[in-house]
Amino acid sequence: MLVEEGPSLRILIDQWVEVVASAHATILSRISGEQCDAYLLSESSLFVYDRSIVMITCGTTSLVNAVERMFRFIPLDQITLLMYERKNEHFPEDQPSDFEEDVVRLKKYVPGEGQILGSEDDHYVGLFHYGPGFKPPLEDITLELLMHGLSEEAAALFRRSDLTREQLYRATGINRIFDDFQVDDFRFDPMGYSVNGIRGREYYTFHVTPEVPYSYASFETNHQFGEDLDATVNRVLDLFRPHQGALVLFTPNELTLKAPELPQYYHTEQVQKISVCGYQIRFRAYSRL
Repeated sequence: MLVEEGPSLRILIDQWVEVVASAHATILSRISGEQCDAYLLSESSLFVYDRSIVMITCGTTSLVNAVERMFRFIPLDQITLLMYERKNEHFPEDQPSDFEEDVVRLKKYVPGEGQILGSEDDHYVGLFHYGPGFKPPLEDITLELLMHGLSEEAAALFRRSDLTREQLYRATGINRIFDDFQVDDFRFDPMGYSVNGIRGREYYTFHVTPEVPYSYASFETNHQFGEDLDATVNRVLDLFRPHQGALVLFTPNELTLKAPELPQYYHTEQVQKISVCGYQIRFRAYSRL
């Protein structure tokens, strides 16, 4: 969500506690940089800037509840961009709502549109978008990697309670995806792992669920990719070696950035490309060769 005016969103700490609680999650820790506060949650992450918010939730949390709570203290006429994304779940029957129901609720506040990226017979994401006339800056890039069926070797590392944090870092390199980031992480009991990293306006985050047979990891970043997009994508995929998953890439329409190659995977879904709110959005479902 991007907000046009008003006081810095970073000072509204009590409100963010309420937002997170409304999604049925809790704040575990927070790190702050010059431009961003990164909250590590019991169910994923929240990044707060002066004028924008990025919130990611998982499990059986309710992200739409959190958005509705934000609308209580952020004037609707100050919202210049809202992107709401939801991936298909392993157990949709356990979720408090589905994407179509969320769209109905969000349309009560802003006249956005919802659509599906990918095939409903495979991996897909639902995307609700609102941003009339919005034009993103050239540096506004977001990459998501959604990874299912992690290799047993990778998943086992995140199930080992005997490894120290430093040993996990050395074994995986998960704290070194990019250089010089301030890192905050949490290991869940009995298993599970989350990490936030920030540097200036950039962030990255991992969330790992290593349980068999539904192991899963997600990675998201707004890193300023130059020539290192392919290298970053393949570094993350080499870390987890998932059986299948999806890639979502947001880039401004005016920016020419080639979609990354995945040499160890084939496309189960042709690359989809749409243009909304000034962004070119590319979606690719993939499976391991």
